Amino acid sequence: MLQSRLLKLSRLAQARCKYTLPELPYNYEALEPVINREIMEIHHSKHHATYVNNLNATAEKVSAAVAEGNAGAVIGLHGALKFNGGGHINHSIFWNNLSPNGGGVPSGELLSAIEAEFGSFDQFKAKMSAATIAVQGSGWGWLGLNPDSKRLQIATCANQDPLQATTGLAPLLGIDVWEHAYYLQYKNVRPEYVNSIWDIVNWEDVAARQIVWDDLDKKRYYFWGCTVFLGIRVFVYPTNLIKTRLQVQRGTDFYRGSFDAFLKVFKSEGILGFYRGFPIFALGVFFGQAYITTYEYTKHKCSHMNLFLQGLLPGCIASVAGQSLSVPADVITQRLQIQGMKKADPSKIDLQAGTMKKSTQDSLRTLCSKIMKYDGISGFYRGYFISLISNVPTSGIWWASYNVLLQEIGQHFEADSLGTHTIPVQAACGVLSGAVSAFATNPLDVLRTRIQTGGSRSLVKVSKKLWAEEGVSMFTKGMTDAKDRFSQTPEAYLQSHHVVTYLNHALTSLYTVKDSDPKLQPYRYLSDYFARVSAGNHVIHQEYSYVSVNPHNRASFVKLFWKVYKSIGNHGDLLTAKEYHALIQLLCPDFPFTIVQSAARIILMDDAISDCLMAFQDFLYAFQVQFCYNEFLNACRELYLTLSSDKGGSGGGTTPRLEGVESSIFLDGITDLIANNSYHHPSIRVIHRVLGKSLKASFYTYLLGIANSDTINASIGVLPKKGHCLDSDSAAKSTKSDS
Repeated sequence: MLQSRLLKLSRLAQARCKYTLPELPYNYEALEPVINREIMEIHHSKHHATYVNNLNATAEKVSAAVAEGNAGAVIGLHGALKFNGGGHINHSIFWNNLSPNGGGVPSGELLSAIEAEFGSFDQFKAKMSAATIAVQGSGWGWLGLNPDSKRLQIATCANQDPLQATTGLAPLLGIDVWEHAYYLQYKNVRPEYVNSIWDIVNWEDVAARQIVWDDLDKKRYYFWGCTVFLGIRVFVYPTNLIKTRLQVQRGTDFYRGSFDAFLKVFKSEGILGFYRGFPIFALGVFFGQAYITTYEYTKHKCSHMNLFLQGLLPGCIASVAGQSLSVPADVITQRLQIQGMKKADPSKIDLQAGTMKKSTQDSLRTLCSKIMKYDGISGFYRGYFISLISNVPTSGIWWASYNVLLQEIGQHFEADSLGTHTIPVQAACGVLSGAVSAFATNPLDVLRTRIQTGGSRSLVKVSKKLWAEEGVSMFTKGMTDAKDRFSQTPEAYLQSHHVVTYLNHALTSLYTVKDSDPKLQPYRYLSDYFARVSAGNHVIHQEYSYVSVNPHNRASFVKLFWKVYKSIGNHGDLLTAKEYHALIQLLCPDFPFTIVQSAARIILMDDAISDCLMAFQDFLYAFQVQFCYNEFLNACRELYLTLSSDKGGSGGGTTPRLEGVESSIFLDGITDLIANNSYHHPSIRVIHRVLGKSLKASFYTYLLGIANSDTINASIGVLPKKGHCLDSDSAAKSTKSDS
């Protein structure tokens, strides 16, 4: 049992990223004169770095010992793990506890807590200084928060013992009294160092560590919570209105999609049209506080559960509390939101109840009176059941997804000493969680909107009617524009994803291999084949017709060429176009020389003769754009020749003139090419930027600008930036991603 639990912990530790040395939030000299640059640089880049390196090494040893079932070795490594792990934790807190703008006296709740516990700030400072100075040998002085009593305490720890693991106190402020923290400046006078460090204490950081839910000033919390929540609702309300209108309309007769809805609302109703019913919607800030309070309280009660359940159960329970209060406001808000639609064309939206048949523009009072007249009190809770079915899973799935995503994504980003990730990391997890919950529950949200805006109260009837009107699109109604993947014909979808091409090639290859190996399992071969297609390893030693059949194959071949012949660039060898073509033919025997020659001309202008030498890096990026956009660039060449009036002339009339043509005319012609043909082409914005640099542009200047564009390189997505294509780690990362 013990071994299995240790093995599980070991695997979890291996799944996480290695510990890294955090960057300081200030320069080494920023804390002078209290702590000089030399001390800070040695302390951070040497001592803290050593703790991090040793911690990673010890963690690897622990993992190996657990995998071997060697419990004695695991126990023997406990001391090193505690010392180096504590050193990393303690110093990560210490750096943020200090600031060049620190010092003075804390404020707010932290100061109140200090005065309540120690009498005054000066008394607290004297007590903590005395305790820290009295540490025997090396160690730390700490101000900590007792999680049970919610009271501040002063404590000391020997060596690098972490405060929370040793005493159970949550660390707020730490003072390092190891000699390496002060000896070069203060010699053996520790009291002078401790008394001076108060001038650079970052009380904002200390206060942020002290505030937990149970210690919040509830009045301030609810005030700022409501204010921020209201601001968010002002920002998102127009999208909420558009979503409601898209969900209640029949088909796409009224609005063709989200963008079309925004334009029509603005044109017919103005800015105020986006805020129909907003005053009632704004009441949701109070319901939101009830929601988050319920969530925090329930989460505390579920703290013994796993991460998924810690989000799922509190999220569902909080949603029940919030929906019980907010459904009446939702009913009124949604009916006000669709009044503009009814005025324009009432036959194109789903309204059946008597409350909505006669008047198209009701005041709030009239609307409430009609609801009472036709439906009574229950009219304000129209759709309450479906609202619970819709919003309770949405809330639960969001919080559960957020917890899991934050754990998984957070492994790749440095957290502070309290385990809190940065706002961008949390925001990214929140957005992804919102996408997960939206896709999971959007059909229920559509049904809820239809019922609450005056449709039939029968969930079954509304579901059948919606399915008859929308079909599969009901699952994404109000989420996407009209032209989504469900609006494509099966033939168009298969063509856009080249499914038939890969299936034909896979089956042809399977039959060929099957003849030589009768024991080959078809399902395993097909699985390996499509895995290679996904990784881009499927184009080696294939015919040119297959290598060039679609953009994915072309990009994969460019990546293959780079990975196989990268050593040429590292050695600094210069090769001719024919020599590069010979190398390419080793990967694709029938690869045409014309594409290689055209790529060479991008670098050498029109001097791409057989004996001109080119660096690997220059050829690689020129070859990438020429091969990936070959048909488009050939069409651009023909266009350029036409504009320069040199096509068909004597003496090499098919050669683009170097003096150039007017950039604006050339750009207009390229725009027409893109609009009237199905060429795979670079971003028109990049083309505009390349041609917009001068009044005239030559054809090879245009090609060179495209080849050197980081934006186009990133859109193709197989090569690193030009300055990094010869780095050893670039190929390693590429190989790792392929595997």
